Amino acid sequence: MNITELQIKYDQIKNQMQLLYNSEPEGMSEENQAKFDELNLQATSLENQIRNAKSQERLVNAGSEPLGRITKADDIILDDPAQGMKSYTHSQRVSSGRVLPDHLALSMGHYIRSLAGDKHSDLWLQQNIPSSLHSEGTNSTGGYFVYGELSSELIRLIASYGVALREPYSRPMVSETLDVPRRVTGLTATWTGEGEAITESTAVIDLIRLIARKLAVLCRFSGELFSDSVIELGNFFAIEASWAIAKGLDDALFVGDGTSTYGGIYGICSKLSTINGVDQGGGLILAAGNLWSEITLPNLVDLISICPDYAMQNAKWYCSSQFYGSVLCRLMYSASGTSQSELVDGIQRQLFLSFPVVTSPSMPTSEANSQICCLFGDMRKAVSVGYREQIAIEASNSAYINEQDSFSRDLLAFRAKMRGDINCHDVGDDTTAGPVVGLITAAS
Repeated sequence: MNITELQIKYDQIKNQMQLLYNSEPEGMSEENQAKFDELNLQATSLENQIRNAKSQERLVNAGSEPLGRITKADDIILDDPAQGMKSYTHSQRVSSGRVLPDHLALSMGHYIRSLAGDKHSDLWLQQNIPSSLHSEGTNSTGGYFVYGELSSELIRLIASYGVALREPYSRPMVSETLDVPRRVTGLTATWTGEGEAITESTAVIDLIRLIARKLAVLCRFSGELFSDSVIELGNFFAIEASWAIAKGLDDALFVGDGTSTYGGIYGICSKLSTINGVDQGGGLILAAGNLWSEITLPNLVDLISICPDYAMQNAKWYCSSQFYGSVLCRLMYSASGTSQSELVDGIQRQLFLSFPVVTSPSMPTSEANSQICCLFGDMRKAVSVGYREQIAIEASNSAYINEQDSFSRDLLAFRAKMRGDINCHDVGDDTTAGPVVGLITAAS
């Protein structure tokens, strides 16, 4: 199909998705949700095909591109009058530790400059980014990030830096709220004799509501940094914004206490503490002491033993890297020593008792009394995450921040924000463990 046909097909699928969503305002049935997810995959595939087709069309029809061009896979040349001509080879890009593919870092850098009113970068975007994916009317008062590939790349970075978009079941939200069906109880099979009536059973389904909440990053760049390489500027902003948003999401996921600090979200550790108190019971195992050095292997084996069968297939450990090193590694090596393969090839396998270990700096990094320091279980069965796929970015060269004028200090203010929600809906109760359980240290 050509670009026009692809675009028509894409629009048709988007209309079908909207009709499905509007048909059940209280929440889609499992059947319609499956259809919606399938259509969403088709739409994503078509969007990629459209983007690739437009890129190929631009390359075929390319004439002179005075503001920047990709000449081949290993080199990007920037013709920037303000900087002179700069060339980045493949080896230089690898050694500099860039995290974005070059074409995305280049686009990101030009987009940031465009938001701040740089006409040179705005023209570059018009020449190199498909018009349907590029924000129009961007100026120094701000603009929105609508370039799909860049937005998707930021989502990917957030997921790689943090846990919240990677481990729980996460889905894009097409509106401000999303109701997700949840199985409470299932059907029951009964043995039935010949000619006897079969006993009817009923599955209980309820809804989990996700409400888009705003998580934002505000920062200022110096004029000098802004004047540096476009690629470096794009990477710097992508790394810093993605890391900050990932940390905010993980904080809410693990230790959110329902206050505005965490967007009104109650995290898993907070919910376990609220339901089970500070003693053993329900989804909590009490450690042998209040110090990490007092935690024993039987404590962690007990944690596995209370995790329900339905959560064992995809169960993982969740803790900070500090806890992993000082507790899990200590117990692992004291019990079995360093394996021969690790001595030979130096590969550290982040496993404990055969289950993967996922680390996050949002989990406790130092010991304390009555502290849930480690979690175990299947996060996908305990937590639902929704996010608005598009990330918005705004810029200003005249904003007042902390009563400081950005313009007079040659600073540029940038704000990145995403909207989403985290619902930790299944952590059990004070007698029955849920799909994620926790180890809590003693009170003293």
